Amino acid sequence: ALAGYAGAPMAWWWDRYLHPRKLYGIYDGLSRFVAEVPPEFFDLPPMAEKTESKPPLSIRGLKGPGGAALWVRPEENRWQRLLQEGEREVLLPAGHLTLKRMDAGSYAFRWFDIAKGRFLEAGGAAAAKNGDLALPLPEGLPDAAVIVKPAAKGAGR
Repeated sequence: ALAGYAGAPMAWWWDRYLHPRKLYGIYDGLSRFVAEVPPEFFDLPPMAEKTESKPPLSIRGLKGPGGAALWVRPEENRWQRLLQEGEREVLLPAGHLTLKRMDAGSYAFRWFDIAKGRFLEAGGAAAAKNGDLALPLPEGLPDAAVIVKPAAKGAGR
C-alpha cells in the first residue's frame, strides 16, 4: 500500500480461501491506516532505505520533502528468519528515526501499531532542523507505520 502502486496486493488464494470464509477483516488495520494518509501523499516517490542503527531498521513507503507515510521494522524481521528459522522478532529500539531532506517547519506525526491495527494513543510534533526531522520511535513493537505531515497552522495556541 505504500510502494507507490494502487493498493495492497491481492492474495492469490482470494477466491478459494479469503472470500468463502469472509476473512475481509485481515485488511481492517491497513484500511484504518490508509484512510488517514493524505491523498496527495500517494503522488510522493516510493523510498526504501536502511539505517545504520543497532539494530538496522528497514524503512519503506512514500516520502517527499513535505511529508511521509512509512513502514519501519528492524531489518532482521524477515519472514524467512521468523518462520523458516524459528527466530524471535527483534523489537524497535528506544531512539529516533531521522528523516533526511525534509522542508523546514513543524510536523505532526502519528505512529500506527501494525499488529493491533490501530494508531497509538499519543501523536507528536517535531520540527525539521537543517533538513533533518527526528521522530521518536515507538519502542517495543516489532514494526510500526507512521504518517508525517505538516503541522496545522495555529496548532498549540
